[in-house]
Amino acid sequence: MTVLAPPITPEPLRPRRGASLVAHLGWEGILVLLAIVGFAYLVVQEGIDVIGRNVWLNFAATGLLASALAVSVRLRSVNLAVAAQAMLAGIIYAKLVQEDWPDLAAGAAAVVAVLILGLILGAITGVTGAPGWAVSIGGLGIAEAVSFGLSDAQGLVVPGTGRAEVWVVAIWAAVFVLGSVIGAVVFLATGLPRDSATFGSRVLRAIGSFALSSLVAGLAGVMFISYVGFASPAGDGGRLLSAAAVVLLAGISAATGRGGVLGTVLATLVVVFGNTALALEGVKSWVSYYLVASIAILIGVVVGAVLDRVGRPSAPPAPVAPPAPPPPLSPWMA
Repeated sequence: MTVLAPPITPEPLRPRRGASLVAHLGWEGILVLLAIVGFAYLVVQEGIDVIGRNVWLNFAATGLLASALAVSVRLRSVNLAVAAQAMLAGIIYAKLVQEDWPDLAAGAAAVVAVLILGLILGAITGVTGAPGWAVSIGGLGIAEAVSFGLSDAQGLVVPGTGRAEVWVVAIWAAVFVLGSVIGAVVFLATGLPRDSATFGSRVLRAIGSFALSSLVAGLAGVMFISYVGFASPAGDGGRLLSAAAVVLLAGISAATGRGGVLGTVLATLVVVFGNTALALEGVKSWVSYYLVASIAILIGVVVGAVLDRVGRPSAPPAPVAPPAPPPPLSPWMA
């Protein structure tokens, strides 16, 4: 009689969450140093007054848009339409205010409009299983087309708005910071993102990704237009590059969606201070908003890959098979 050894069940991979968190905190420490250097440069060159309302407006607007993109990257249904959705929300808001809608109602309607677009894109992504970035490109085109149609390819002046008080800008900046940090803590505590094991979970993740990113993008668009008082159906390409630069410099991996806690906030400071310094030096906008952002994106991709490698689950030790039992004795040898 032949006796078989029991099957060996392989141990699951052991995630190195502690090592990953330490690596992300280390990178965030580097971002802190870069932000301090940028702040110090601006103050030394122009004085403390240069860190004024416009800088914090850019911080809030860029940060909210980056947060919209970040949540979709973390949930691995990347929404590349966030900048176009923000532009569309601003156009809708401006159009409704021109038609004597109350500011709050106009802003809410604009956010709901882009949220509905996001829900449609998320449903298509989840049902078809197509990559989110591919579906979102279609949404980007729709948002841009509607924006140009509503504005007749021209800018829209928003009556009674513009130059909000400093405390209003501070509130929007606080909304970005708190939302970004709380969201990052939730991702860390829940271990998200996870692979979608079933059709239902895949659909829910895609819808949730597009819904959250569209909601935040809509808020970013309304906030920005309500401050500047003018909505233009252009410029979303540069804003998307800036948002992507922030997300990837923050250490959020383009491959796995893993990230730290304060990376988005710190990377936003680095990008805003850097753009402000370049503008004060008279650098052309195509350099500061396009070339520099593109280089930052490539650097961020490398950083994310390195952080992923540090936090990659370690392989379990090779299982040791139990010793096989001795063969039975032949009756001639008994």
